[in-house]
Amino acid sequence: MLISEDNKRQFLEEGYFLLPEAIEQTMLDSICDVCDYSIEEFNTSERVNESDDVSSHEGELYTRVTGDGKQFETSVLNIKNSRYFLEQRHQEHPDLAKFIFSELMAEICKATIGQNAYFHFEEFVVKFPRGGASFSWHQDGAYVPKHGLPYVSAWCSLDAVSPENGTIYVLPYSRAGTRDLVDHSRDEKEMERTGYHGEDPGVAVVLPAGSVAVFASNVLHRSGDNISNAKRRALLVQFSAEPILSEDGTTPWHSADPFLRDGEIIS
Repeated sequence: MLISEDNKRQFLEEGYFLLPEAIEQTMLDSICDVCDYSIEEFNTSERVNESDDVSSHEGELYTRVTGDGKQFETSVLNIKNSRYFLEQRHQEHPDLAKFIFSELMAEICKATIGQNAYFHFEEFVVKFPRGGASFSWHQDGAYVPKHGLPYVSAWCSLDAVSPENGTIYVLPYSRAGTRDLVDHSRDEKEMERTGYHGEDPGVAVVLPAGSVAVFASNVLHRSGDNISNAKRRALLVQFSAEPILSEDGTTPWHSADPFLRDGEIIS
């Protein structure tokens, strides 16, 4: 089994663990191709309506359109040629969907949230060289409506990651002083939420390409600037033990696709 008992213990005690080189090379190459295609699609598209009130969109999304008329929703957090959050690309790319609903993700879910799991969300997180912007201390749970159980994030490094190219830093439960969801302030200009203002720099995640950092939605984490000469690509995939719903509890927030039932992948 790829995930050890030590990994499981660290997740329970500190909220995260690392799986170096867990992604097979052929699959990694396919995911990178989808990521690069998605960046190009964003760069060659235009916003449909510059006057849109982005705060009115679920998850703070707005619509862009390509030259051939294709429309897609994307995050207000995107900054062209700096940082990108390109979400739900598996809906158009079967190779990416194959990875998201793979045995690797099943093992991660079973080791963290249990025998039943729902796919919640995925996005490419990309920082361009010499300008890929940092992201403040936050918990992923602060970006969804209040819900019952914490969910799990699998942050997959498509390139080797280090402090130089803007890797993530995690704040283990023991150093954060909490394992609960905390209040977050909101930066209206950057459209970010911040949940920690202390001086602890956190633990830098240094991993080769094809690795996975696994952390709970209540774990504080941040990322630095990319000061290297190459872009830094990552794929974030999230699963929950129960559907995460909208504020009124009537519809899924992002997705709630059944993935595991009693430890078995639902085909």
